[in-house]
Amino acid sequence: MHQQVAAANREYNREVASAKKVYDQKKAAANKKRDAAVAAAHSGTSQ
Repeated sequence: MHQQVAAANREYNREVASAKKVYDQKKAAANKKRDAAVAAAHSGTSQ
């Protein structure tokens, strides 16, 4: 029984780690898009 619980926990941890990678990639892409928009806004208002 203990081995089954440990296996279930390992599978859960693997899936969570995979989801975090996707989240981090999407978050980085969103940050890049936001930074570009902020930079464009700053350059547009300073002229």
